[in-house]
Amino acid sequence: MSWMLLILVTLALAATIRTLLLIWHTIENRRFARSRMRSPVPRVELRPVSVVVPCKGVDLQLERNLRAVLQQDHPCYEVKFVVDCDRDPACEVIRRVIADMGNGRAELLVAGPATNCSQKIHNLRYAVARVTSRTHVLAFVDSDAQIRSTDWLRRLTARLNEPGVGAVTAYRWMVPVAKGLPNAILCSINASVAWLLGPGPFNVVWGGGWAIRRDLFEAIGVDRRWRSGLSDDLIATCQLKRHGWRIDFEPGCMVHSPIDHSWSSLLEFLRRQYVIGRIYTWPLWSAAFVSSSVGVLGFWGAAAATTIAAVGGSAWAGVFAASLGGLYVLQAIHAAVRQNAGRLYADAGRQAAWVDVLGAPFVATFNWLVMASALFGRRIRWRGITYRLRSDGTIDSISRPADFPEARQPFPRLAPPTRKKAA
Repeated sequence: MSWMLLILVTLALAATIRTLLLIWHTIENRRFARSRMRSPVPRVELRPVSVVVPCKGVDLQLERNLRAVLQQDHPCYEVKFVVDCDRDPACEVIRRVIADMGNGRAELLVAGPATNCSQKIHNLRYAVARVTSRTHVLAFVDSDAQIRSTDWLRRLTARLNEPGVGAVTAYRWMVPVAKGLPNAILCSINASVAWLLGPGPFNVVWGGGWAIRRDLFEAIGVDRRWRSGLSDDLIATCQLKRHGWRIDFEPGCMVHSPIDHSWSSLLEFLRRQYVIGRIYTWPLWSAAFVSSSVGVLGFWGAAAATTIAAVGGSAWAGVFAASLGGLYVLQAIHAAVRQNAGRLYADAGRQAAWVDVLGAPFVATFNWLVMASALFGRRIRWRGITYRLRSDGTIDSISRPADFPEARQPFPRLAPPTRKKAA
């Protein structure tokens, strides 16, 4: 056996071990999720909560999403809907929902355009600065998140006083509103990420739904780090982990996220996620990229080894072909396990499930290529705004298209934030 074939076989073996570990990990996290979702909400004193909901444009089923936020059975909470411009089409929907069911606990805030941080962070900071003085807990919910129960807010905040817990996070289960390969691929990728969350120490905050005690939010300097940053959730994750706090994942707070992507919007979405992840959580991102590389290169390495051996008339051709088939079956089993486990949250649809199972190695390859592309560049486009990032995660420049509602002229390149010299 040549050294090249040996390398390819080694990659295939590593990919096999990786897939077996992921199957086991998914099963264990499914057991954890089922246990949590079957248990009642912990009986604890419910402190006043301020829920911040940043809005931009009319998301799919926006009115339904906002109404769900105001239908929570938490006894003491207020809601701050926040937009960047009073001409945002979301304002009409928000005002209608508030008038219909606000009951005096909801208001619409207009934050204005961001100049030193992402527009979302600017909106969040603007709203947090205006919560009531009685607020004990801050909760954040994205406008495209479909909350599925009236006890969602109680579940999200109930464990915040447990020892070592710094924040509690939800996550999204993507549900396609239309058939199409881009939607099916994204559902597959999202499912593989969702089942990485569990009782372990590697959870991260998801900005679409999370909660933190107000005093801890201030003590660990989340707002300070937000001032010139782009990613609200990964900045919060870094601050929590830097100060030794655990992030608890609450499966009962999983939200539905309706999607309808074209190929271009899918690529833009995925690359944005991976560029942000690379810049803000490099150790975790690089581990994920290495793991993904092992799976993808192992599969195609087995295919290459089979081809080389068959062309060369090697006696090993049958062995390599069997390893390739075995690896394909294992990856399909992993996809089937996560799709079956996903029924705890929602049915992603027959097409998405079949694409995930039958096309598992090909979806993984597509995802790996997008991750690889995110190794280069620090420019992303998010909700119509283009941001250029520095290597430390601070924003270098912000640009808006000429027809952007609040745009008057391009924003200038921002000066790096000043740092105090040590005494």
